[in-house]
Amino acid sequence: MVDLDFNIAIIDGVAIKFTASEAVIMHSLAARAPRVVEHWLLMDHVYGLEIDQPQQKIIDVFIFKIRRKLKETDFRIRTVWGKGYYLIRASSEDKQLSSSIKEKRDETSHN
Repeated sequence: MVDLDFNIAIIDGVAIKFTASEAVIMHSLAARAPRVVEHWLLMDHVYGLEIDQPQQKIIDVFIFKIRRKLKETDFRIRTVWGKGYYLIRASSEDKQLSSSIKEKRDETSHN
């Protein structure tokens, strides 16, 4: 699913470009889907375990960016608070909820 040499994933027939760190995270999530990948394991895959505590939040930033890139696909990253993340194929209900949240956000920003 994820080509780590070129930092690209082909998802639902669409090529999505990732940064090197995003590609490593996406590869880790895809390889273990739908199981939870612990936060510390993602840190180890991207940086090794030698990283300062404040920098550990960077995984959350990468997840945010990956989620934005996956918006137009059928895949979603879910959070398990205090544990990690997992990748799933979104159900039609998830997509419907996402689009109705977006519509409400659009309505609010136009008023």
